[in-house]
Amino acid sequence: MRVESDATTGIPPAVTDETAPFWEAARRGRLLVERCGTCGADTFPPRGMCHACRGRELTPVEVTGRGVIYSYTVNH
Repeated sequence: MRVESDATTGIPPAVTDETAPFWEAARRGRLLVERCGTCGADTFPPRGMCHACRGRELTPVEVTGRGVIYSYTVNH
């Protein structure tokens, strides 16, 4: 059985309590990630839980947006 889906569903993603600070900062031209107060790891996209230690003491912090691309995928 083939299920048809709309490729635009969720674009832009829904604003939730966890993602609201990110979207508000984006409107002002700033990039935020969540920084864990337990282990110090940065988490992106915002999800309300640290990907490294599963802690929930997350604080939005501004980052420069600079980085290194190690890999990428082109979907057809």
